[in-house]
Amino acid sequence: MDHFAGLDVSVKETSVWIVDDMGKIVREVKVASEPGALLLVMKNPAYHFKRIGLEAGPLADLTFSQTCRVCASMSPIPAIVPSARRGSYLR
Repeated sequence: MDHFAGLDVSVKETSVWIVDDMGKIVREVKVASEPGALLLVMKNPAYHFKRIGLEAGPLADLTFSQTCRVCASMSPIPAIVPSARRGSYLR
């Protein structure tokens, strides 16, 4: 089963929602806004991520780059950061 994750990043905490391919929420959790804490959730072998989306905002780029650097050993997961100003997606 494929899964999708949405991250709502703030200074201290990041809310993570994981849904299955039918749209059912399978996990909702808040973790510290640091790569190690995010990876504990994202590297869970129970999930097969198809895509990860981060909210658009000043912290999204930092979180995206730090998390990608730490999880370089993971198989590539398509991640998007919606850009509200441009009406497009940053990849």
